[in-house]
Amino acid sequence: MAELLASVEGRFILSLNDTPEVRTTFAAFSTEEIETIWSISSPTPAGAARLTELVIGGGRAPVPVANLLL
Repeated sequence: MAELLASVEGRFILSLNDTPEVRTTFAAFSTEEIETIWSISSPTPAGAARLTELVIGGGRAPVPVANLLL
């Protein structure tokens, strides 16, 4: 996927679970770590899982991920 995204002629933004493998695979792109709450499988907010996502951005005209999240 990283090879395909490297050839994109426009900009892109992608969110994946923050793992060492994802960080290695997408190291050439702009990244931003964000904390999120996954609650779809939890019947109550108290049971929601706090997880870290890695937002990855890039393309032919790279923009810092923080600018894409505004």
